[in-house]
Amino acid sequence: MKNLVLRILFLLAFESLVFSQPPNQPPAWDVSLAQNTTARSNLTVVNQCRKKHDFEVQGQNVPFLNISQNRVQVNGAQTANVPVQFNTQNLPLGVHRGQVLVVCLTCRSEPTCTQDREVLQVVLQVTPPSNQPANQPQQSPQNNPPTNQPPPTTVAYQSQTRPWFLASLPSLIGNKNPCDIIEKDCDELKRIAWEKEAAAATAQKMADKINERAAQAEKKAKELEDAAKRAENSIAAERPTTAVVDGAGYTTADSEYLVKLRKENEEAYRAGKINEAEYQRRANELTTKKAREERLANQEKLKKEAAENRKQADLASAAAAEAKAAASDAQKQADEAKREAEKARQEYEDCVRKIEEECLRLKAEKERQEKEQKDLEVKTAAAAKKKQEDENRRQDAEAARLEHQKYLLDNIKKLGLISSAPFKDVPGAFDAIIDKIIPDILGKTVEGVVNEMITGAAEYTANGPIPISSIQALGGLYQVIAKLLDPCSPLGAPRIAGRLEGMTNPKTGRKYTPNEAQKKTFEMCVLLRELKSKLEAIKRLHAQKTR
Repeated sequence: MKNLVLRILFLLAFESLVFSQPPNQPPAWDVSLAQNTTARSNLTVVNQCRKKHDFEVQGQNVPFLNISQNRVQVNGAQTANVPVQFNTQNLPLGVHRGQVLVVCLTCRSEPTCTQDREVLQVVLQVTPPSNQPANQPQQSPQNNPPTNQPPPTTVAYQSQTRPWFLASLPSLIGNKNPCDIIEKDCDELKRIAWEKEAAAATAQKMADKINERAAQAEKKAKELEDAAKRAENSIAAERPTTAVVDGAGYTTADSEYLVKLRKENEEAYRAGKINEAEYQRRANELTTKKAREERLANQEKLKKEAAENRKQADLASAAAAEAKAAASDAQKQADEAKREAEKARQEYEDCVRKIEEECLRLKAEKERQEKEQKDLEVKTAAAAKKKQEDENRRQDAEAARLEHQKYLLDNIKKLGLISSAPFKDVPGAFDAIIDKIIPDILGKTVEGVVNEMITGAAEYTANGPIPISSIQALGGLYQVIAKLLDPCSPLGAPRIAGRLEGMTNPKTGRKYTPNEAQKKTFEMCVLLRELKSKLEAIKRLHAQKTR
């Protein structure tokens, strides 16, 4: 067992050196694009087998790459393009890596096809936005000069560049082989399977040819049999004598044949094949005796032809029977060769699977650690991305709320729903109350506002500070509670809506419509009630904490 493990490790290291960078293997798909850019390209799938096969294209950790179709059918020894689109919208600057997996779904159905799957590394460099036109990707230095598309790429199967005894291993185990090695003992089984498959294919080809010859022989035999039957059926059976002339007996067949000869003579004349004199000469010669002589002479000729046709038909039938027997024997030999080839292939695959299991045990722990690390990185990146998205949404919502609140407070100020009288002795105080203090109060908790009132002060006016901790300075705010004009009352709401209809809506640049005025009156009602409720709560809590 120790020697086996050492051989496995040696082969693993050897293949890593020799086959990890095959000469025909394309490099990673390197693309450089500016941030917030989209660009189209193509992924070319190559079918190196002889028959048509189905391929599946799977993206792994490539959110920036949109693959237009996940399945494609490619004819033997042909290629097919799969359109793709790169999208760097909202992607952070820097390098983004992922993979595209191309799997042949039907290659195992073709014995001599060794394609299975290929992993294409995708490397996207996101650069800062520039003034370049959209869809103008910047190529990385190792690629071609800039074009209007990312460089297309071709999937070439690595298995085609390996020795023949390594080529089919991935298709045998159903996944990309993590070890890519085969024990020496499997080599001879592979050779035997290969030879038997070739012999089976040759035997089947020979059987097909013999079958084709047998089918042709049967077809010929049938044609000759049909000809023999037609010849035999054309011989009229002898009929009893119906008349005797000058000692010679005549039958109805002679009379019928005379009618036939006269008809032929008349048709030849009408068709212009003979002139009138020739027609008359023949008519004079056509007697019952003449008809009998020609009928009997023709009858003998037909008999000879029928006998010859029968002989040829019998010979062809015998040849067809021999051909069918030979075809049956050839097909049996081909079927037996196929069974032997399948048995040899199964023995080889069993050998490969055993070695694969041994190799997987050697690498299982390493793969598990790599997977855990990758999963952790993916989860961490996803969590960070989600956190940033949530924060962006929160900030956008807060900005929209503040903007709408400012929009409402502006009308509250213009309509005088909050009286400026309590603040007339302090220059700029009322503007500070509307523009800064009320938004600040609405945006904080009651506890937070009271704590600021007790512990500090803030400058809210252009001409001087308003000490938040001073009850005298906040007296005006408390007076607002009693003096707020109520836009929610049955009487107040229509009046305020009516006044709004005479004013210009800053959002539309025209006067408020009745619906807009009613909606804004209701929203101002909600805002003022919230402000009033908060001021009452602040007053109560402040009184409790400063006793």
